[in-house]
Amino acid sequence: MSDFWLYFLNGALMLIAPIGLGLLLAHRLKVGWGLFGIGALSFILSQLVHIPFNWLLLRKYQILPIGQSDEANLVLMALFLGLSAGVFEESFRLIALRYWASNARSWGQALMLGAGHGGVEAILLGCIVLINTTLLTRIDAGALTGIMSETQLPLVLAQIEQMLAQPWYMVLLGALERLFAISFHLSASVMVYQVFKRGRLRWLLAAILWHTLLDAAAVYFVVQQGAIFTEAVLGGFSIASVGIIYLLREPLPTKVIPEALPDIQTIKLENLDVTSETLDRSRYD
Repeated sequence: MSDFWLYFLNGALMLIAPIGLGLLLAHRLKVGWGLFGIGALSFILSQLVHIPFNWLLLRKYQILPIGQSDEANLVLMALFLGLSAGVFEESFRLIALRYWASNARSWGQALMLGAGHGGVEAILLGCIVLINTTLLTRIDAGALTGIMSETQLPLVLAQIEQMLAQPWYMVLLGALERLFAISFHLSASVMVYQVFKRGRLRWLLAAILWHTLLDAAAVYFVVQQGAIFTEAVLGGFSIASVGIIYLLREPLPTKVIPEALPDIQTIKLENLDVTSETLDRSRYD
């Protein structure tokens, strides 16, 4: 039996992990927090376009069947959701590096931008978890029952009972998934950075494909195999993401210490034999 404190821990870990990563990158790689903020902004702006786009195509125009009972429908849905996420998020990541962080042209700076892009998602989700858990604890204690109808209260109490019956590892899956997602965002940012380092747009296409594969796998397997198997798959993607990060790593810049200038031998004027002949010759020396 888990308790509410595990849900609070789950939300807190979602907040702590990206901030801790940012502190580590700032200390070890000597990169500024401004890039973390730019990465966060790129994610938020991408969702302002991405979410309405998905709603228009899936809900309003219904270009794909919503049902997940059919295998083909599920595959199409997973690929669509993965591709739309990849196109919008990686495009905004490219825009961020091109215009908002035009001086960010190193591996470490790309990592910090990726930490902000994936970190703000974890922070937002962590805040939602903490707020919801706080409300549920108050309802469970009977503090907010007066604002709920007689039909709503039993449903909420049943939901609370189901939550508290979850094993501890199921409760903490959310925080684990955020760690996997952040490692992916680090790798995707390093891949998009290669567009500017190598001058090849195909790196953006590679990042979009990588994003599509991960999100499509998450959508497909969570329906077909459940949460535990899906997290195992995402763990494999996370390991591959770390591999990409290190394959594309650059040596850290080192401080160049200038060599000391040689001693300048001074000439004592009193030892010079100043004559009219030496003065006349000095005009041509």
